[in-house]
Amino acid sequence: MFTYHTYRSPFPKTFNSPASLSALLALVTCLLTLPALSAPLSLRAYPVITRITAPSGHAISSFDFAPANSVVFMTGDPFYGLGLTLWRHDGSSAVSLFTDPGVFAGSRVVFHNGRIYFNDGGDYSRWTYDYFLLNPDNTVTQVLDSTVSISLWGGETGPDNALYASGAEGFGPSRIYRIIPDPSGLFSDITMLGEIGDASGPLAFTPAGGLYCVPGYYYAGPPVPVYGYTAQEVVAALADPTGAPLTPSGHVWAELPTPFTGSSGAITDSYGRLYVSANAWGEPGRIIMYTPQDPMPVAVAENPGGRIETLRIDNGKLVFNTSDGIYETPIPLIVTTTGGTVEATAGAPLTLTVQTDGGAGTFHYQWFRVTGEKTSVPVGDNLPYYTFTPGPGDDGARYYCEVSDAGFTVVSPEFVLRVSLPTPVGKTVFLVLLILLPTAAIWFRKIRLVRH
Repeated sequence: MFTYHTYRSPFPKTFNSPASLSALLALVTCLLTLPALSAPLSLRAYPVITRITAPSGHAISSFDFAPANSVVFMTGDPFYGLGLTLWRHDGSSAVSLFTDPGVFAGSRVVFHNGRIYFNDGGDYSRWTYDYFLLNPDNTVTQVLDSTVSISLWGGETGPDNALYASGAEGFGPSRIYRIIPDPSGLFSDITMLGEIGDASGPLAFTPAGGLYCVPGYYYAGPPVPVYGYTAQEVVAALADPTGAPLTPSGHVWAELPTPFTGSSGAITDSYGRLYVSANAWGEPGRIIMYTPQDPMPVAVAENPGGRIETLRIDNGKLVFNTSDGIYETPIPLIVTTTGGTVEATAGAPLTLTVQTDGGAGTFHYQWFRVTGEKTSVPVGDNLPYYTFTPGPGDDGARYYCEVSDAGFTVVSPEFVLRVSLPTPVGKTVFLVLLILLPTAAIWFRKIRLVRH
């Protein structure tokens, strides 16, 4: 259990979106922004580093990591014209892999089971998403024709190694699909797990197998719901999609803050924290974090120039793209401990320790003891550990550590002491003698028998 002390994001104005055709909204969720006015910035004094800059005349729509430390990303025209290009960046430069000048850039690139999949964004007469497999020779194979099958907006690998995506039949309401590609990579096994409604948006699995779903555009306007499903509910939907489908009713786990109207990216870290890219037309895009214990939105980063699209995590970094490039920033500070009950002996030194991950800047540690009046009293030094000697009166005492970095203050789980009294020395000697005397008597008796 950990707590974030954070500010409330003061969004000064609301946004009321006009009613639109669902087909147009589906296209709008994947359209690229105009060239950004400035680079993304951290709202927490964390560094934001450019990993890849968009090639000249291109705007990045999505990306994913591929083998050999490379990144595959998709670009389109920055002024909403036709043209899709798939690129591979090897860490030093980008090489074009595939180009289709007759379609809009799609919404997602995903590396799944050793293969690269992506979708296009349709054209002036087709406003749905066709899905493709990139072959080793950089040709592509169409794995879904949205005019005769479903239109998939996203694509994420699930804990069962299947591909999951939101999508729809034509211009219908958004649904969640599970796809198992065949040995050649084609989509032959597709299961619909539930109908969520609104425009399709990102999915994100928790480390425990739960699932989050965020609309790409929420027709009713802000606040946009973030739907959450437990691992048990996901398993039930997989076993019986008709009888136990994933539905929006009763599953609003959190909300995007006003004025945001939808999302383009979602990801969870190994601690179960959810990150969502929140967007609204004409507003700076933001990355919002939610912790499993408290689904209140915490702003992490912002793109003053427009939207934030795909989110990924790589080596402790939160990686995301805007139209201008792919960027990274450290995952927010997290504090962990073994926590819970700590066994201690009165009069014997005891050390409590916290571990940190993520974060940036100088770390500051402040330990506290919670008194009987539930008052937190500072103790210890500015260290990730606190060593002291508990007494008999410390049984049940509670301690915690508050850790601060450049942007966050995080409270650790509590330590609760269970203090036992040491065994008195005289009593210990007496007990040892009681144990040894029978043994000694037997030993002396054996000696006497041997002598006789």
